[in-house]
This record gives sequence, structure tokens and C-alpha cells, in this order.
Amino acid sequence: MAATSVLNTPTHMQAQVAASSNTNTRSFITRKTVVRTEQLSPFTIFSLTSLFVLSLLVYFHTVLVENQANQKQQQIITIKADNDVLQAVLAEKKSLAVVEQKAIGMGMMPVEQYHYITLDSSTYHDAENKHYQPVIQTHTPPRTPVGF
Repeated sequence: MAATSVLNTPTHMQAQVAASSNTNTRSFITRKTVVRTEQLSPFTIFSLTSLFVLSLLVYFHTVLVENQANQKQQQIITIKADNDVLQAVLAEKKSLAVVEQKAIGMGMMPVEQYHYITLDSSTYHDAENKHYQPVIQTHTPPRTPVGF
């Protein structure tokens, strides 16, 4: 209350303003109030403007990074769903019934119709004694049959 009564008396304030005038302070006296404004240095104005611009840049960068993170999260969800579908298709193609049908379609025989070959013991012992030249085996990866 005391501050408003002091500000509402223009004559009393005029004397104080004149006595305490500073080069950085401007005083305007209206009917019942005194308005004081201080001049800001150019460095202060530049600093405040730079701070404001920097705050805006940080805000926009944060929004962009958040948007990219949301897009990546959506991609992860889509890829996981696609992976689940592909795993189901792979499990279906690896099932015993499907593999058996494809093998029979390629001309293979069922397990019950195997034929065994018997060898003479002399042939077996000759192979054991290494009278034969060793066979050089080259490692070639097995070829996938057509249809698999």
C-alpha cells in the first residue's frame, strides 16, 4: 500500500527522479504514476535473442528426433510382424508332411523300401589296408533341390 501511495504522488516523485537520474534509466511521469525504464546494453539484447533462438532450435531438433524415433519404432513393429509371418511360413514348409510329399514328387522312395548292399570281406579289408589311392574330396556345399 505504501508503494502505491508513493507512486500516486507525482510531485514528490519528480524531485526524487531528478535527484537520482541515471544515464541508463529513463523516467516518464504520467498523471499519477511514474514509469521507469532501463536501457539494455546491446550485449544483453544479443544474449537474450541468442538464448531465445537457441531454445527454439533445441525444441525443433527434439521434435525431429522424436519423430524419427517414432518412425523407427513403427518400422520395428512392422518388421516383427513380417518376421512372425515368415516364421510361420517356414515352419509350414519344414513340416514333415510337406517335405515327404516333395521328396516323393522328386522320385525318392519311402523309408520302408530301402535296399542294402553287402560287400565281400576281402573288399572291405583291402579298403582298410589302404592299397588304394586316397580319394581327394573337395568340399562343395550341397545344392538345394528345385522346389525347396
